Amino acid sequence: MKTNLVSLIVAALCLHPLFALPPDAEALKAKRDAKVAEIDRIYATELEKFQKKAMADGNLAGANEIEKEIGRVVKDPFKAGSAPNLVGKWRWTLNGHPRKTLQREFTATHLIDEDGDKHPYEIADGKITITWGNGLWEKLTFDPSDPDTLTGANTAGTEMVYKRL
Repeated sequence: MKTNLVSLIVAALCLHPLFALPPDAEALKAKRDAKVAEIDRIYATELEKFQKKAMADGNLAGANEIEKEIGRVVKDPFKAGSAPNLVGKWRWTLNGHPRKTLQREFTATHLIDEDGDKHPYEIADGKITITWGNGLWEKLTFDPSDPDTLTGANTAGTEMVYKRL
């Protein structure tokens, strides 16, 4: 019985890539996830307005219930085990250079730059590090007040901003 169970587990692990979503379906899933995240962000923003009103009216029980709902919907991108959803198109701007603006796109694993080149990124401790090669990198963080904004600097110390399109 143990041998059959082990064989079944090994077979399942070996076949796992065969059951992965095709690239087109994975891209569609990523778009859906981005839209759902945007709807949740708007919902949470509106809930916060109701919560402030409930507190101003002295309705602490209502404010607490709204807080629970916000907590159910909002996933803190800086909590361990959760990662911010970067997938989608972003506008990149160098600080102090308003005319230096480019469009870039995050996929689930790479940043696609304005020339179509792919650069891997990783998320750790609430920071996004994009590796450009030759020892170059960009380190970014989400703006806590605006999840559609990333701020950071590159290897040379030049500050930049990414805004979700």
